[in-house]
Amino acid sequence: LILVTALWAHTIRQRGLSWSDFKLSKKQLWLQVIIALGLSIFGWFYFRQYVIWTRGTEIPFGYGGNFLAVITIVLVASTEEIYFRGYLQNRIQPHFRMLARVLIAVFAMAFYKNIVHIWEGMSLLAHLELLFVGILHNILPSLWMEWSDNLWGALLLHVFWDLLVYAPLIEI
Repeated sequence: LILVTALWAHTIRQRGLSWSDFKLSKKQLWLQVIIALGLSIFGWFYFRQYVIWTRGTEIPFGYGGNFLAVITIVLVASTEEIYFRGYLQNRIQPHFRMLARVLIAVFAMAFYKNIVHIWEGMSLLAHLELLFVGILHNILPSLWMEWSDNLWGALLLHVFWDLLVYAPLIEI
C-alpha cells in the first residue's frame, strides 16, 4: 500500500496533475457526505437481504474490533476510487461520451475486484457473481461522479459501504 501510494505521488508530480484533475472538489461536500451515508446504509440493507437469500447467513452489523482493518478499508476504497473514477474515468473524458466512460470504469473496476480475489480459490460461479455484483454496485457511483462533477460522493459511498460490510469482521 505504501509503495502504491508513493508511485501515485510520483506519477501525479511527473505528469503535472493536481487533485482537481481527479475531480476532488469541495463544492457541496456536506451534501455529498449525507447522500453517500444514506446510500451506503440503504445498500447495506439490500446487500444483507441478498446474502441472506443466497447464502442463508446474516451480515453482522457493528465494529469487529480490528482498527488496522478499518484503516485498510479506508485506504483501499479511497485508492480504488481515485484510480478508477478519479483518474481513469476522468482521463478518458475527451475521447468517450458519458455512457461509454461510465461503462469502461465500471467494467474495469469489476474485473479488478475479480483479480484481487483470485487468490481465494473461488469457483467460477462465485467469480461470475462477484463480477455481476461489482458491475451493479459500480454503476451508481460512476454516474454520480459524472452528474455531480465531483469524486467525493462516490469515494465516500465506497468507504462507508466497505466499512459497513467489512468492519464488523474480525479479519478481512
